[in-house]
Amino acid sequence: PVTGEDKEVTETEEVNPVAEIDKNMIEEIDEETGLAKAKWIVGDTIKYEIIVKNTGNITLTDLAVDDDMNAAGDAKFTNLNELIAGGIEIETVDQDTIVLKTLAPEAEVKILAEYTILREDAGKEIANTVVANIPGKELDGDEEPTKVEELHKLTIHYVNKSGKKLAEDYVAELYEGEKLTVVSPVISGYQTKVLKVTTPKGGMPAKDVEITVVYTSTSTPGGPEEEPEETPTPSELKTFESFGIGLVLFNKAASRLKSSILI
Repeated sequence: PVTGEDKEVTETEEVNPVAEIDKNMIEEIDEETGLAKAKWIVGDTIKYEIIVKNTGNITLTDLAVDDDMNAAGDAKFTNLNELIAGGIEIETVDQDTIVLKTLAPEAEVKILAEYTILREDAGKEIANTVVANIPGKELDGDEEPTKVEELHKLTIHYVNKSGKKLAEDYVAELYEGEKLTVVSPVISGYQTKVLKVTTPKGGMPAKDVEITVVYTSTSTPGGPEEEPEETPTPSELKTFESFGIGLVLFNKAASRLKSSILI
């Protein structure tokens, strides 16, 4: 016969500190088209949603979350106060790095972040990357990069027939397809046949453009060209915006001029 006591055997579950992290760009609707925004330019703000979930069987501690973007500036978290008010213990390292002090099994935290595109980002792709660090492990949450439209430089020189500068250069940065009209400044003692410089029907080409507007003296033919009484600058022209992009510049005094140049 078998003697002794039967003993209940309990299988010990292996401790498994595991988490998932996911980052998604929050879709923005274009008011003009009613569709998801497809073009991103300097000054636009990209908004993100970062979800961190404890998929393991043990409470995680000191879970660092770093919104590590490959961009000219830094992203910033926007809902930390709301999370803290909801009972989540957060330590802020800097504007784009935080530490979740504890995260229970199956619990998840939704973190909101945003990034405003800088001039240095033009023509580049912003890598939408976020990193979470469990002690001993690193998690990556990647989203498709955001392409920022390239800016192209337009420079207009205002000179006399000998090439002497009569007015400050007009310089602007435009996106491909953006439309612009720049009226030539009125300069005392000079005239030009070029009323304005304007982009073609298709807007700004995908390249830098440099144009020279030549003025002739209105003094006695054959005599020396007169110096302008003062040097007008593009700041004297009035500026208007159209749909957030595109500038129309004009000067009423330039109405005496008669023709234009297409870029």
